[in-house]
Amino acid sequence: SIVGSDDCEPCTPNSASPPGSSSPGACTCVVGFSGSGDTACVDEDECALGDADCDALRATCNNTQGSFTCACNDRYVGNGTDCVP
Repeated sequence: SIVGSDDCEPCTPNSASPPGSSSPGACTCVVGFSGSGDTACVDEDECALGDADCDALRATCNNTQGSFTCACNDRYVGNGTDCVP
C-alpha cells in the first residue's frame, strides 16, 4: 500500500488523499482544480467562473494552473484587487 494513495494506486495529478488512506474514492482534487481525484482533475478557470477577486473595472484576470493572477490595467496602479488612477 502506498501512503496517500487510493486503493493502493497513486492519485491522479493535481489531487491528493489523506495520509495513510487506502479507501476507494479517497483522492480529491486540490484547490484550483475540479473533477474526480480518482480519474482526473482539471484546472478551474477562476476568472471565467467569477471566483477571482480582481478589481472588476480596473484590472485584468489571468487564469493560471490551479490559481489566477490580477494585474491593474494601463493608467491604474495597485495590487490587482484594488487599482487606482
